[in-house]
Amino acid sequence: MDAVQNKKLVIAGGTGFIGHAIARYFEKDNEVVLLTRNSNRPAPGKCRLVPWDARTLSGWVQELDGADLVINLAGENINCRHTTINRQKILRSRLDATKAIGRAIDQLVMPPACWINASAIAIYAEGWENPCDEYSRAFASSFPATVVKEWEAVFFEESTAITTRKLALRLGVVLGDGGAMEPYFRLAKFGLCGRQGNGKQMVSWIHAMDVCRIIAFLYSHQELDGVINACAPVAVTNKVFMKTIGQVCHAPFALPAKEWMVRAGAWMIGTEATMVLESRNVLSARLATHGFVFRFPQLTEALEQVVQNIPGNRYRLF
Repeated sequence: MDAVQNKKLVIAGGTGFIGHAIARYFEKDNEVVLLTRNSNRPAPGKCRLVPWDARTLSGWVQELDGADLVINLAGENINCRHTTINRQKILRSRLDATKAIGRAIDQLVMPPACWINASAIAIYAEGWENPCDEYSRAFASSFPATVVKEWEAVFFEESTAITTRKLALRLGVVLGDGGAMEPYFRLAKFGLCGRQGNGKQMVSWIHAMDVCRIIAFLYSHQELDGVINACAPVAVTNKVFMKTIGQVCHAPFALPAKEWMVRAGAWMIGTEATMVLESRNVLSARLATHGFVFRFPQLTEALEQVVQNIPGNRYRLF
């Protein structure tokens, strides 16, 4: 794996779950700056926190001048009820942050060599037997898919220096201590880790460490630009996904949830049932073609590593 050393990385939205994982991965051998709207959060390791509002150009812009890699993860959490107001917040937060970074790069004396923007596999139409890859043009029409389409359009249309290479990283479900996995682990703790709905919907996932390794790989491979899917080689059904979570958490039983129960539960906790009921079967064709090797290609090993390294072993039942 190509190493990224003695570089300057600027991560926008870097104090969230994925940003924290990326920062910890790179901070030992590099200068890592986190642009954040919440300066009260502690910075991981020796990273520096720099305030920004994800809209206007101010002092944070100078951090990009001479930087080697910019990673944009900024955006409101999509795991909420998709009311009209929340939809506006989710979309505007992503578009505004991306436009701000683009405007900043465009005025720099020494623009970054590479800009990686977060994206999502929610853009793809529901997949069951036949997986989608970066060359697929079967897109969904749902709200999350619309967000991804507009987000990527702004990203690639944003005027930047011709020397700045741009990549949109379409992420699957990221396995780690936090983010999308926290509610799954909590369900397992109460024995509620059976299939959700009919359990046949596909889950495309990736270990957080492989997200970091992909970023290093993309930075080092200057021939790559455009859209990259970030998913482990084999998607699994929701039934297998939930069963495996139960196994690694040592759950003594695994109660299933029928579709109406999932919808009712999602309403009660303030989220959308489609987050777990829709099927996404996605492959990372471009990474495979260019020789990227996943450290965690199998779900069981990936989840075991995550659970074993969660402080206090708090999601194991015994």
